Amino acid sequence: MILTATGEEAVAVFRRGGVDAVLLDVQMPGLDGVQTAAALRAIDPAARCFFMTGNPGRYSAADLAAAGGVRVFAKPLAVGEVVETLRQARRSGRSPGEVDAAGQAPEGS
Repeated sequence: MILTATGEEAVAVFRRGGVDAVLLDVQMPGLDGVQTAAALRAIDPAARCFFMTGNPGRYSAADLAAAGGVRVFAKPLAVGEVVETLRQARRSGRSPGEVDAAGQAPEGS
């Protein structure tokens, strides 16, 4: 696990490679989570981004999914759920609760 303080720093780390999944806060100073996800997906369109938020601000669930959000975790976080979801995402191509552009989980999720 690599922790970064800003979206810009996350992009720099992602460029170096070896990142399986990214957990982003929706509301961050500088590049917010959605802007960071867009920058990551410009580097790798298959980048798997997860969002966490207590207040998504101007973003809807559909906006977060369209930005590449695999799943949105509500704050306060259930840390065990987040860890297990990221662990499963690392092992497979799809994670539990993955959402589509309409913010809906696919059949069987």
